[in-house]
Amino acid sequence: TFQGADIPSQNVKAIIENDANSVWIGTDKGISLFYGKGCNNYTTDNGLCNNNVNALAFDTQKKLWIATDSGLSFFDGKTFKNYFIKDGLPNNQIKSLLYDKRGNLWIGTPTDVCKYDGKTFKTYRIRGEQLPTIVECLYLDYEENIWMGTNNALYRYRGETFLTYNQKDGLINSFIYQIIRDTKNNL
Repeated sequence: TFQGADIPSQNVKAIIENDANSVWIGTDKGISLFYGKGCNNYTTDNGLCNNNVNALAFDTQKKLWIATDSGLSFFDGKTFKNYFIKDGLPNNQIKSLLYDKRGNLWIGTPTDVCKYDGKTFKTYRIRGEQLPTIVECLYLDYEENIWMGTNNALYRYRGETFLTYNQKDGLINSFIYQIIRDTKNNL
């Protein structure tokens, strides 16, 4: 429970487990490291690029990536490094994040999906067009396919091509907010 903790907002948009005793919480007023009955809060005053946090992800070094409404922040535990369109992002509003097994950070925006390999950002297009949707969530399956839940379809990236699934393919609704798997690897 968060009772007794000084989390600056109850509008929680993202939670990620830090270790067995603590979690990172992303809100509309920054990020908080919650540990039992207390927490450490971080905002733009500490270097975060925007206080409206949409998603959180860890890299292989257990360093924190933060998706915000005005850019992407990286937190090494002491300082923030921020990334924007001028650095190669396709859009400053970041909706979703995913760190894959090859060490790439996947970034979902309202217009595109891109991959950051630690050096450069690469924007991906579907059938020669920009992704025509808001990328609400990202998921990596056991075969290392990247799944993208959007506001009008479910996309699967197989390393070279995008496959699209929508209501014509049997989805009850084509607006996808979240993707999880069951014990039989069904999404």
